[in-house]
Amino acid sequence: MLKFISKRIVLSVGLFLILTFVLFIMLSFLPSYADNEISSHIQEYGSITKEQELSYKAQYGLDSPVVTRYVKWVKSLFAGTWSYTFTNRSTTVLSVIQVKIGETLILMSSALIVGVVIAIPLGMLAAVKPGGIADNIANVVTFIGVSLPGFIIAIFLIYIFSARLNILPSMVLVTSKYPYAVQMILPVVCVSLHIVGPVVKQVRGSMLDVMNAEYIKTARSKGISERRVIFKHVFRNATIPVTTQIGLSVPMLVGGSVVVEQIFTINGIGRTLVVAINSPSDIPVVMGIVTIQVLVVLVVNLSLDIIYTLLDPRVAY
Repeated sequence: MLKFISKRIVLSVGLFLILTFVLFIMLSFLPSYADNEISSHIQEYGSITKEQELSYKAQYGLDSPVVTRYVKWVKSLFAGTWSYTFTNRSTTVLSVIQVKIGETLILMSSALIVGVVIAIPLGMLAAVKPGGIADNIANVVTFIGVSLPGFIIAIFLIYIFSARLNILPSMVLVTSKYPYAVQMILPVVCVSLHIVGPVVKQVRGSMLDVMNAEYIKTARSKGISERRVIFKHVFRNATIPVTTQIGLSVPMLVGGSVVVEQIFTINGIGRTLVVAINSPSDIPVVMGIVTIQVLVVLVVNLSLDIIYTLLDPRVAY
């Protein structure tokens, strides 16, 4: 098992370097602050010399080849700075992320907990009584969570609970009359619906597959109570695909937080990413936030591999 986990760690590090290098190259094509200053210089003076152009790029560390800049960026990860922002060359990217990431973590963790707590019991009830009330509710929730984009759900929730009923705030503001927990209800519900839908579908499908297995029929024939059959045998043997779906929902949380933070004015890294991308682009900030997203995906996948080996040691072989 240790050999299996070690290989996965080495693979994850390799994937991290490949993905971040590709992202680094792609972001180098974005119009940066240096390009903005060069354009302003040309508009003011009519032309620009090669030396002046390099001088503008040197101010932002863009005067060297992309490979050299990437190596410097990797070194900045170990140095604990994650490079410096273009808006303020004395401000580290890591300090910006540390200030903004708290709001995003609250949103993501709350949505994940709410989504899993709702999805697993609902999926189990839908599997135990196919065609029943719980199954019909599960189908509706699955359709909403899988089919509708986040901004549509957010607008609908704001219209119903803020505009029409006027019981929940439509924005997360420091000066709001509502407590912070109340302000976060709509954003958390909006994000959690994208977890509930796929997880309910996976729990229901996995349990129905297991319930038709011969050993489940044998367990029932021995007189084991239905509750014990469902929890100890059916759900336990359906945990691997369910765990996979929950793990795959985490990257969806990261991506979905960008839209939700914009709509509900949550001051997290998702909203910061949108601001940093706007021309001229603060490339180091964009790179830092996208790196966080890459790390989340890789860590989740690595964690799933480890969980698989604990649930079923045969996976390691």
